[in-house]
Amino acid sequence: MRSDSRWTVAALREEVLAFRDARDWAQFHQPKDLALALSIEAAEVLELFRFKSDAEVRAQVEKRDVTDLGHELADVLYWVLLLSHETGIDLAQAMEEKLAFNARRYPVELSRGRKEKYTILHGYQEAAEPTGESLPEEDPDEPDPPVLKPTLMPGGPRRKVAPLLRRSGDCAEDSGSGLESAGAPASPA
Repeated sequence: MRSDSRWTVAALREEVLAFRDARDWAQFHQPKDLALALSIEAAEVLELFRFKSDAEVRAQVEKRDVTDLGHELADVLYWVLLLSHETGIDLAQAMEEKLAFNARRYPVELSRGRKEKYTILHGYQEAAEPTGESLPEEDPDEPDPPVLKPTLMPGGPRRKVAPLLRRSGDCAEDSGSGLESAGAPASPA
């Protein structure tokens, strides 16, 4: 039996690639498709916790009744390894960089025992995206942007907007937007 302490990321990736290549599945593994599969498998992890209280989950973990969870996590890892391979991402390096980045976002002295997002912890001052760009400083003289609320009506808000778009010429005929199915009249031919 193999264990976490004896496997490297590279060794896991090689096993996954061998499994995939033996089945000639590489032809189906474009980055978009791999990302979709990863998301679907992550949702299957969530499904295991649906409708369970924290106490029920803790009891299941304490009983070591986690086989299904292990299988779903392995599915997630499978797709992570394939996606990183197809995009040329070195996962160990990416993890090292991300942990260093998050250490700056969430310094121990500000975040220990707290669940707030980094923008709250830093008071919006030192928050930065991975690109290195800082959040813009707020202008106290600038008014807050308006809050838009959707119109609640039968058929949803698109039913009211679609005819307006067609009249203004901003909506191409049968653009595939789904507006026609929202109850809007079809545009003239």
